[in-house]
Amino acid sequence: MKQLLLIFSLLISVNISYCQLNYLAVNGINTNGGYTDLGSNGTMITTASFDDANSAPQEIGFDFIFNGITFTQFVLNTNGVIKLGATAPAEAKLDNALSSSETNLIYPLNFDLIEGSAPEYRVYTSGAAPNRLCTIQFKNLSDYFATPATASQFGDMNFQIRLYETSNNIEFVYGTFSAGTVASASITARVGIKGDDAAGSVNVTKASATAWTAASFIDGNYVTNAHNIRNTVLPVPGETYVFRSSSALPIKLSGFGGTIQNNTAILNWVTGYENNNDRFEVERSSENSGQWLKTGTVIAVGNTPVTNKYQFADPAPGIGKWLYRLKIYDKDGKFSYSPVVVLQVKGKSLFILGQNYPNPVRNITMIGYEIDRDAIVSIELYSMDGKKVMARQNGKQAKGSYNFPIDVESLSLSTGKYIYRILVQDVLTHAVSADKKEMDVIR
Repeated sequence: MKQLLLIFSLLISVNISYCQLNYLAVNGINTNGGYTDLGSNGTMITTASFDDANSAPQEIGFDFIFNGITFTQFVLNTNGVIKLGATAPAEAKLDNALSSSETNLIYPLNFDLIEGSAPEYRVYTSGAAPNRLCTIQFKNLSDYFATPATASQFGDMNFQIRLYETSNNIEFVYGTFSAGTVASASITARVGIKGDDAAGSVNVTKASATAWTAASFIDGNYVTNAHNIRNTVLPVPGETYVFRSSSALPIKLSGFGGTIQNNTAILNWVTGYENNNDRFEVERSSENSGQWLKTGTVIAVGNTPVTNKYQFADPAPGIGKWLYRLKIYDKDGKFSYSPVVVLQVKGKSLFILGQNYPNPVRNITMIGYEIDRDAIVSIELYSMDGKKVMARQNGKQAKGSYNFPIDVESLSLSTGKYIYRILVQDVLTHAVSADKKEMDVIR
């Protein structure tokens, strides 16, 4: 008999409309869309200093809806943040947007910043209604340092905020970053958007040694890593974080939770009211897959001012950690996502990953692993700064024991520690499990 364990049942009240922060982490995208410097386009934004200063109110150029409020202006703060509206932050040293009492903040790289070489702030609104774009550019900035540090971690940093008319989408786009001359060290930065408080925020998180391309979105304040950075792990120019606005669906989702009962995931949700609501599509993802699959549809009541209760059963999802969300449609085809419910079914492990042998390795080493059912297996190798140096897809493999060779000479690996990672996908349930270990290379 499998042992079933409910890890987390999320019950939360959320209005999916423009009467709240109209963004969710699940709608975030990490991509690369290219970076174009504004040059002389638009208007230069002046501040009294490049260190802890606010600008005068600047024009967006169109109505921008954020946190249930329509804004036409913003104030730039030199610490990598803008505050929507015409009122400047009360404190110019706004180097931690999440701990600040300030509201309606957008912060592409928020920590204590100073000028680099030829620094500049600029705003430029382009295009024609109803598809105009407001770009706010932070150019050639550096990080503030104090003793015992002797210089900045970064030489110059370039990044932009892009605000989109009508869709109310927000993009953070990163240009060229250059490393300073001092030894690499982790810097804690905040990257995200904030409504009324830290709980009402959406943020991007990563460890300092993790590549920017591997950063992820979270709802609410940071739990472990913020958006940590260091001068040995720079963004690829064009790196873009996209915050997509949720559709303004006229529905109040008063509760969404789940339990495991007799090998079946039972999802329950409650709506406070519905107007023009069409259906709920239930989507499921395994912990490490990053892919959401539709598992069923529940037809909505449609139009009602009173509370309605819904339930959906997903039979035998299989062993592993499972994520569930609702894709909520109105009758016009617009949709938005609910928060995520996480359930876990525990049982015998899908695989065992062994320590590579020999270790340390000078030329060829073997990675042993055992799978207890048919599965699709992938093996990846990373340097300690998060750079992927090898990826191999072994394809579908039958239950059994295997050895995978790694030739460090052919990969031109230098002396140091590396992390090898295995991903195993059950061919029946599509559940994905992962594990990793370190190996030492001596050349």
